Amino acid sequence: MSTEKTGDSDINQISRRDFLKISALGFGALAFGGRLMAYPSEMVPGTEIDFLSDHALWYGDRSRKVALMTYDDDGSKENISEVLDVYKTIGGKTSFFVTGAWLQKSENSEVAQRIVEDGHVLGCHGFQHVNFPSLSEKDMQGQFSDFMNTAQQVVPGYKIRYFRPPGGSQNKTVLRKAAEYGMRTVIWTLGSGGLDDDTTKRVVNNINPGWIVLSHSTRHYDVHSAGDIVKEIEDKGYSLESLDTGLDRAEYWHERASDKRTFGGTKYVSNSK
Repeated sequence: MSTEKTGDSDINQISRRDFLKISALGFGALAFGGRLMAYPSEMVPGTEIDFLSDHALWYGDRSRKVALMTYDDDGSKENISEVLDVYKTIGGKTSFFVTGAWLQKSENSEVAQRIVEDGHVLGCHGFQHVNFPSLSEKDMQGQFSDFMNTAQQVVPGYKIRYFRPPGGSQNKTVLRKAAEYGMRTVIWTLGSGGLDDDTTKRVVNNINPGWIVLSHSTRHYDVHSAGDIVKEIEDKGYSLESLDTGLDRAEYWHERASDKRTFGGTKYVSNSK
C-alpha cells in the first residue's frame, strides 16, 4: 500500500494486489486515520452488536455439569501442543486466547491451525497484550483490526467469536468495540493460579456447573498439570466444553435470532439504553 501527499492530507491508495489480498481474506476495508481497518466480511447487524456488548460472559451453562477451561496468553508451541495432546487423549474441548503478535509468528501457525482443526476455540486477546480501557477508540480499533487481519491469514475462513481482554480489564467502550467485530467479551468465574502446586486442587475442588476457568498457556502448572486437572474434572462427572457449546442456549446470538419457538419470536432489545 502506498501513501501519497496531497496538500495537508494523506490519501491512502490501495494497490490491486492489496485489494485482491483483502478480498481473498473475506474482509471489507475502511481507511481510518491512515490505517487500513478491516472488518468481518459480513457487517455485524446493530441488534447483534447490542446483544454481544450487553452480555459479557462470566459463566457458561449453569443448568448442567459443564466446565469451560480457557487458556490465555502466548504460550510456546510446545506448551500449547502439550495442552492439546491432553484434550486429544482424555477428551473434551477448550478455548485459547492469543494475541495477534503471537499469531503472526511463523513458528506458531501450525499450532494455531491445530487448535481450530481439533475443534477447540481460538479467541482474540488483542493484537498486543495491553490494557484496553486505557486505549483511545482509534487504537482499540487498530488492535482488533490487526488481530482479525492476522487471524484470517493464519486460519482463513475461521470466524473469531470471542475476545478476552488482558487482565479482564474492560468497560462499555471495550465491550462495544469488540462487539462491532462480532466478538463476545469473555471474563471468567474461577482463576487457576497456575503458579504453584495447588493449581490442580484449586480448580478441581472449586469447580461448579457452568464455571469458566482462567488458565494460562505460559504458566508451568496450568500446562504440565493439565492432564490431572482435565481427568479429575471429568471424574467428577463434568463435560469439558469450549465456549462454542458450553453456554446456555439463550446466550448464543444465533439462537436468539433464529429460534422463535424457544425465544418467542421477539426481537432483542438492548438493555444499555
